[in-house]
Amino acid sequence: MLLAERAGRPMAWGDFFTAYLGNYTQVVSSATDGSYGLDYAPGRLLVMSLWVKSLREHNPPIQNWENTYEATWPLLAVNTVCESICALTVIALVRHWRRARNGWRILPHWRHPSREWPALLAGLAVWFNPALIWNAHAWPQWDVWLLPFFLLGVLAMSKERWLLGGFILMIGAAFKGQVLMVTPVLLIWPIFAGKPLASVRMLIGMAMTASLVALPWMFQTRTAVAWLAGFVVVSVLCLLLLGHRRKLDRIAAIAIVPAIVVIACVMVRPNHGMIYVVGVVLIVLCVVLPPLVPRRWWGPLVGAQLAIAVYATGLAFGGSFDWFEIGYRYPQRHYPTMVVSGSNLPHILRADPFNWQLNDPVNVSWLPDMTIRTLLICIFSLTLLACSIAAVVHWRRRSPRFLLAISVPWLTMFTIMPQMHERYLLWASVVFCMGMGISVGNGLLALVVIFYAWSNMALPMLNDNPDLLPFLTRLIRGMNPGDAYVLVLLALVCLYSAIEPDRKPVEIEDQPLP
Repeated sequence: MLLAERAGRPMAWGDFFTAYLGNYTQVVSSATDGSYGLDYAPGRLLVMSLWVKSLREHNPPIQNWENTYEATWPLLAVNTVCESICALTVIALVRHWRRARNGWRILPHWRHPSREWPALLAGLAVWFNPALIWNAHAWPQWDVWLLPFFLLGVLAMSKERWLLGGFILMIGAAFKGQVLMVTPVLLIWPIFAGKPLASVRMLIGMAMTASLVALPWMFQTRTAVAWLAGFVVVSVLCLLLLGHRRKLDRIAAIAIVPAIVVIACVMVRPNHGMIYVVGVVLIVLCVVLPPLVPRRWWGPLVGAQLAIAVYATGLAFGGSFDWFEIGYRYPQRHYPTMVVSGSNLPHILRADPFNWQLNDPVNVSWLPDMTIRTLLICIFSLTLLACSIAAVVHWRRRSPRFLLAISVPWLTMFTIMPQMHERYLLWASVVFCMGMGISVGNGLLALVVIFYAWSNMALPMLNDNPDLLPFLTRLIRGMNPGDAYVLVLLALVCLYSAIEPDRKPVEIEDQPLP
């Protein structure tokens, strides 16, 4: 990890951020054969860089990896904070949807805590989740970092705070990009529910977060800073003048002319052909839409303008997109195998008698030409579509099973998608804890998912330490390779449970949705 050092004194924050921002460029310039050796998204890289900075400033400085609590406690503390937020958010989600089912007002409505035991049970299931404890503390990884943002985003969307939900959700993607694999469910179900503008607001929130993450790498020159600052001024000017005036007159020209001039400064630069499309979009957002949209859309409109303008700055003025290449594109080809580790459907297809490889063609007359990797992605996409439809049905009926519909994609992702690590089933084991607050059957399914998530991670460690838990070691070894078939069956059962409607739908006439 590239870190500027100052001998004999702590590193200055200016040096630290310069080194952090230059890390991706350094890795790309020194890479051979397209192998970077780093696949950290910007948020994760920032946390790990801060951790290394603290190790370098330790007394005495820690220069090499040490498997000690003294070296790793900052990251373990971050894991603990994320676990706490997950547990509290799960309580809030289950509480929200159980109250919505009964037609109660979410706030204000006080009930004694003893009557909220299903929500508390779900939260305790997260806190004492053995798979989560194993991943975060016994075999320390950083997979839990995305979960608080996913759950908080779902909570915001449950309360119809779509812009905030998209904003929070994309923060999680800055730590682990895998959250984007299940995001289509959250984007599609409002459309099926007849609320397409909700998805638009969510996308704007995601774009705003993504632009804030990318902003430091877009400012490579002072010209870029000056152009973006000028665009902010004309954007606000267009909104104030055009938004309040429904007719285009001489005063409106005060906003329109500077907007076109500023945007044209980007469009005349030949660095990238996409600039022309981006320029037209910016003109539409700045000049055409303000008189047409209601006032409640002014904030999202400005957010969309600035998000697009940030990337226009990078395209036109030589911004660096190495953060996107390493953090989001490279992980897709980092491990070009059917499965990295763990038991799932690709694990079955890779073994005898199938012997499939990741890019083997699928020769079926009624299918177009595709590889087995593409076919598995298509199957996973169908499960996302099914979960989106189920989410709409449960949302309209105010059923807590909505939480199950948005949890199942985490399980089908691990079960169906190729190139999965054994750790990735952890996410399903945490979000499925919400089933504890829905019904006994869903609670039992959650326990099974938790066990398989733990066993997938425990097997490598127990193989190296056979005397640690002898009985469980023999049990887990005996499960392989049949556990992959059981996991596929479990995914189908959970998918059916999410799709199946309630037998007694709740009557919600003349009542607002939650």
